Amino acid sequence: MKIFNKFIIALLTIAMCVNFSSCKKDENDTPNKKIRMIVSNSTKYVFTWENEMLKKFRYENLAKDYDHKPASMEITFVYNEEKLISATETTIEENGSTQTYETSFTYSGDKIVGSKSINGNEYNKYDYTYNGNYIEKITGESSDSYTWYSELVWVGDCLTKIQGNNYFIEYSFDNANNPFYSNNNTTLFVMLYLSDYMDLDSYPSKHNVTSAIFKEDIDTLIDTLSYFYDNDNYPSSVTLNGKETFEFIYE
Repeated sequence: MKIFNKFIIALLTIAMCVNFSSCKKDENDTPNKKIRMIVSNSTKYVFTWENEMLKKFRYENLAKDYDHKPASMEITFVYNEEKLISATETTIEENGSTQTYETSFTYSGDKIVGSKSINGNEYNKYDYTYNGNYIEKITGESSDSYTWYSELVWVGDCLTKIQGNNYFIEYSFDNANNPFYSNNNTTLFVMLYLSDYMDLDSYPSKHNVTSAIFKEDIDTLIDTLSYFYDNDNYPSSVTLNGKETFEFIYE
C-alpha cells in the first residue's frame, strides 16, 4: 500500500532540503552508499549517477500490472552546478502512448521557495513558508483552482507529523542508515522526490521508516516495513506489509 502522493512528497522533500539533521546523532556515521537498483518480483527501479548527483531514474513494471501503473517511466534531472533546476518525466502507458511532465524549481538564496509541474495546460504549483531553516507551511494550487495546505510539526530536528486539509500522517523509524538520505541537500531532495514513484515509504531522515500511519477523513491506512541489513547497517531488503520483498543493490 502506497500512501504518498506528489503533494506529500513535494512537501517532505522541500522540507528537508535546507540544513537537515537526523533525529538522532550517530556517533559513527558511515559513508553514504549510492543505491543502484531496487528489485522485486513485480518492479525494478534503476538509478543512474554522475559523481554525487542522480541524473536519471527509471521504473519498469515487471509484473505488467497496469492497474494505476504505467509500463515504464523515466525522469531526467537537470542541475546548475549542485542546484536542481528542472525535472522531466516521461511515462509510457500499456498501449504505448506517452506523457511528459516538466517541473521547475524557484529559489530565494539557497532555499527552494516554489515549484511548478506542467503537463500541457494543466499544472500544480507550490509555495513554501519557512520558520528559520524549517518549513512550517506549504500551500498548493492546481490549474482547476483547487487549493490546499499542509502544516508541519517538528520535534527537535524531526518532522514527525503532517497535518493537511483533511489528512494526517505520523511516522516511526529504525536506527539504521537510510539509503535515500544524503549529506548533499540537492541529492537528498532528488532521492526523496522519487519516493512518490516507488512502493516504499521514504522519510527525510538518516533512518528508515518502519511504519507510516495515514488518516484521511474517516479512513486509516498503515504501512509496515520489515528490513534485513548489510554489514554497513544499510537495508539489504525490505518487506512491505508482509507481502512483497524488495532487494537493494548498491554501487
